[in-house]
Amino acid sequence: EAFGLAYVEAMAHGLPCLAHDHEVTRFVLGPEGVLIDLREAGALSSAIRAALAREDTGELRARRHHSVRQRFGWPALLPEYVSMFPKGVVSAPVRSLRVEVAREFAQ
Repeated sequence: EAFGLAYVEAMAHGLPCLAHDHEVTRFVLGPEGVLIDLREAGALSSAIRAALAREDTGELRARRHHSVRQRFGWPALLPEYVSMFPKGVVSAPVRSLRVEVAREFAQ
């Protein structure tokens, strides 16, 4: 898939992510991802060994979760989605839509 939703979902659960270093994965994973050049022989196996050797603390999992939530959670994306529609199509103000989205996620 072109965007990398699987990365967002994995990081939302706090999982570490290793990916080939290119502009999309840099954008999606941000500073919490591990980017490697998969064109280099052995790069993936080395990165996996290094990741497995590192302690994966609750703080690191929380940072990964927070990173993608801040950038890709509904509260962050809602204004951009609303702006894609012609003026007047969305009748509720963005503020009230945020409240409804927040309520839905709280349940």
